[in-house]
Amino acid sequence: MGSLPGAVLAGLLVGIVFSLTSLFAPDLAELSIFVLMAVVLLLRPQGFFGKQGPVGERVIKAMMAKYPNVKGVGDITPAVGVANAYDALHLAALAIAAAGSTDGDAVRQGFYKIDRYEGLIKTYVKPFNTSDHDALGSEDYVWAQFIENRIVPVGMK
Repeated sequence: MGSLPGAVLAGLLVGIVFSLTSLFAPDLAELSIFVLMAVVLLLRPQGFFGKQGPVGERVIKAMMAKYPNVKGVGDITPAVGVANAYDALHLAALAIAAAGSTDGDAVRQGFYKIDRYEGLIKTYVKPFNTSDHDALGSEDYVWAQFIENRIVPVGMK
């Protein structure tokens, strides 16, 4: 988990968002939790920021080859969204492969079988278990800001 105060704050935020959505738009209450999660993932994970590992270098090189407008990391937008999508897709593929099926329960068990994955955001080691479904912890996040139409970590120019 990483941070007890952060977990408590996140729990309160989820509760408030769910309660308000239930009150004003009951049909959207469950969806609101996923929207909240997406907003957090777009604003916080490190993605392409900082020194790149082999996976980051490979992905950036592939994007530069495929998309002429991408000259470097600053041109990949939103970088955190790309990084999260990349890792999530690969983790899901590993879970499906481990499950040998696309059946929901089998795939859930497949996530628990992932031992190690060299991702774009980090190296995931046993990222899921029956009591923890969060592959990312508080140490995987940074505050980001917009500077000249780019998303960069706070304090970085």
